[in-house]
Amino acid sequence: MQKTAKNAVILCLSIVCITGITALAGLIGSIETVWLRFAALVGLNLMNGLVAFTAMKLMHMRIDVDFADKRHYLIGCAVALSLSLLIAVIPAICGFSLVGTHVEPSWTTLLIQLLFCMLIIGPVEEFIFRVYLRTCLSDYLGGVRGSAS
Repeated sequence: MQKTAKNAVILCLSIVCITGITALAGLIGSIETVWLRFAALVGLNLMNGLVAFTAMKLMHMRIDVDFADKRHYLIGCAVALSLSLLIAVIPAICGFSLVGTHVEPSWTTLLIQLLFCMLIIGPVEEFIFRVYLRTCLSDYLGGVRGSAS
């Protein structure tokens, strides 16, 4: 099998796996124990990152994550924190929810969910979409690998 065809198969399989793992997150709501549900969410998100990482290794792609420009990461954290406050925290404190049904939160729950979003979901999604899929698609579509942020 040619390298390009092999890489296309790996890309398609990894997208199917990531989609399947993400779909499993819908079943997590049925887990009664809060900490077990949280552990399952963390595990599924990390599994998605592992799928992308494994696919990159199988395709012999160079994993190019640039941590040199800390300003971009600080801006991203500020935007994530601001959006979290606007969309989740402030409405929850005011007694309603912009998404789904309102559940009276505890400060511990809010803090844990905020950290989960910023430390697990955000980095894994950035790795999957910016590092893995963007690189694959730009290779296949002949795009320029510029520094679009």
